[in-house]
Amino acid sequence: MMEKYFRPINADEYVRQGIVEGKFIPEEVRKTARIKARRGTEGEKIVTILPSGLKEIAGVVKVDPKTGRTGWVVTNPAGEQYIIEDSDFEALYMEDQEHPGEFKKKVPFLAVQINENVAFTNKYNEEMKIEAGGYLVFHDDARGLLGKGTYGIAQEAWGAYEKTGLSRKEALKKAIRVYGITREEMEAARAGQSQVDGQGTPDKDPQDLDD
Repeated sequence: MMEKYFRPINADEYVRQGIVEGKFIPEEVRKTARIKARRGTEGEKIVTILPSGLKEIAGVVKVDPKTGRTGWVVTNPAGEQYIIEDSDFEALYMEDQEHPGEFKKKVPFLAVQINENVAFTNKYNEEMKIEAGGYLVFHDDARGLLGKGTYGIAQEAWGAYEKTGLSRKEALKKAIRVYGITREEMEAARAGQSQVDGQGTPDKDPQDLDD
C-alpha cells in the first residue's frame, strides 16, 4: 500500500504555523558525522535513496549563480547521496584536517520533528519526501532562516546528529525570534486549538517564554 503524504503549499510556513500552534517544539542540534564530498558536474543527476529504500529526493547538479561554480555531491556515512549548492556548502562545511577528503559541519541548526508523512518542493524545485518521525530543518547559524530552503532529515539518519545543549525553552525562543512570531499570535492560535479539540494549551504556554 502506497504511503500518503501531506503536501503543504509552503514547507517553511508549515513549520512556522506548527510552532505557533505548539505542535512543533524546535531543537538546536549539530551534525557530528563526517561526510565525503566532491564537486559535481553540471547536469549530473543524483538520486537520494535512504537505507530503508525510500527515494527521498532526485536532483541535478547546477551552477551556483552566487559563485559561478557547480554544487557538491555529498555522501553520508550510510551511503545516501545528495546535492548541496556551492555557496551553501562553503558556508556550512569545512574539511577535516585529520581526515583529508572528509568534511564536518561548522554550524548548529534548528529543526522540528514531524508526526506525519510530508512531501514538499524545495528551493531547487525538487520534491522531497520525509516520513513521520523525521525532521524539518528551518534555520542554521550560517544562513539564518532558510525559508524556501527548508529541508528534511529522515528519522533513520538522525543518529548522525546531537543536541547542542541549548534547552528546548531557549530553542523555542530562538525560533520565535527568527520567525518574528508574536505572543498574541501564539495565544490566539492555541486558544483556537483548545476550543477545537477540547484540550488545554499544548506543550509550551507563551507565558513561559519570559526570562
